[in-house]
Parts: sequence; C-alpha cells; structure tokens
Amino acid sequence: MSTADTTLASRTPDGAAVSSHAEAVIAKATKFHGLSDDVALAHKSARALVHGDPAQDMGRAADTATTMAGTLQRRGVVVGGATHEFARGITEFNEQVARWNAQIQAADNPKEKYQALLPKYEDAETLRAAERTAVSRINHWDDDSTVVSLWKAGALPASVKPLFPALGLKYANLDQLPSDIANLSPTDRHGLSLDELGALLDRARELGLDPQDYAGLLQTYYVTKAADKAGIDLAEWGPSQGRRRAARHHRGRLHLLRPVVPQ
Repeated sequence: MSTADTTLASRTPDGAAVSSHAEAVIAKATKFHGLSDDVALAHKSARALVHGDPAQDMGRAADTATTMAGTLQRRGVVVGGATHEFARGITEFNEQVARWNAQIQAADNPKEKYQALLPKYEDAETLRAAERTAVSRINHWDDDSTVVSLWKAGALPASVKPLFPALGLKYANLDQLPSDIANLSPTDRHGLSLDELGALLDRARELGLDPQDYAGLLQTYYVTKAADKAGIDLAEWGPSQGRRRAARHHRGRLHLLRPVVPQ
C-alpha cells in the first residue's frame, strides 16, 4: 500500500474558502439596511408631492418593502454567520486529519494505523456537529437568540452590530473576536470608533488570545489613537490626491506620538 493509500484526505473546500463565502453573504445582506432607508426616503419625498385623500392611502405604502428588506437582511446575516461557524468546524476537522496522518506516517505499520483511524475519520463527528449547529441556526433565523448566539461566538462581523440595536450586542459578551477584526487596518477600520476599538482590544486580552491573532486590531487601535492626538483624520488623510502638503505638516507630530505596539 503506497503512502497515498494510507493518507486521509482533508475536507474541501476548506474552512478558509467557506469562511470567505460566508463573509460575502453577510456583506450582501447588510446592503438591505441601506435599501430600506432608501425606500423610506423615496416614499417620504413622493408623499410630500401628493395631497388630499391619496396622501392618506400612501401612509403605509413603503411598509411592505422595508419589512421585506429587514427580513432579507436578518436571514442573510444569520445564514452568513452560521456558514462561518461551519467553516470553523471544517478547519478543526482538517487539523485533526493532519494529526491523524502524522500518526499514520510515524507508525511502525502505517496500514494498520490507517485502518484503526478510518472509522473516526469516516464518522467525522466534528463536521457533523458543526453541520447540526449551522442547520439549527438557519432554521431559527428569526429568533433574536440566534443572532445573539452568533454574535457571542464571534461568527458575525463587527459591522452588523449597528443593524440590531434592540439586541444589545456588546463586545464584552464575545467568546471569540468577530470575523472581520483580524483584517483591520488604520485606513479601513470598518467604521469602528476609537472607543469601540479599545473595547475589542480589552476583550481580546480578557480572552487570553495570542496578539498575533488580533495584530490588525492592535495596530489599528494604536495608530488611530496617535492620529487622533495629532489631529489627523485617517479617513481623509493621505500623501496622495492633493493632500501631500497636509501629510508633511502632520508627519512630524504623528512621529512623536507613534506608539510602541506590544509584540
């Protein structure tokens, strides 16, 4: 039996690919929030041009559209969050497969070890558990507890927090950091304020995470803090697009305030 015949295959697509798909689903779902606002605004403008009895009948004309937009938004967010959780299960399973393969190759009798591990591999309990959880989340997409649970698990990006103001989603309640935090940068901090960045940083430390796992958050917090003290708006500031003079003016101040980021 060749080495290939005693190697357990990883699950494909892998967790990273599935997680990327989940992020795309959530990104599309959040657009319904803006659509709902656009519908309400357009309706308000149209109603202002109508007088008399027809205006009364137009009172709730936009309700159906805004309600549907809200429904699609919530369903999309839950599906994306559940898919992201499932992606973690895939990653965990593939890591286990890698450990099993290492055991097989190190065994005196690789074929025998392969046969011994095969039932566990085929049972794939980690994947099955992740699948059951994801299906349950999706089936209960309209329950507030589902959104709260996904948020607590860090399966939803920080960007969805403002979409559910009534649910009281808090950074202090996170068991894991949201999926978009690792990719933060000073010029693309997903609309998070300095206070919110600080709250996320505090939570990451409380969870005892490796700083490498939230390096983007760490850098973004300290650079944003220094920029605020220097009077620089990172969203507007830059050495291009006609802002070179402003950049030179502030560079010295920013250098003096540059923080030492813990390693």
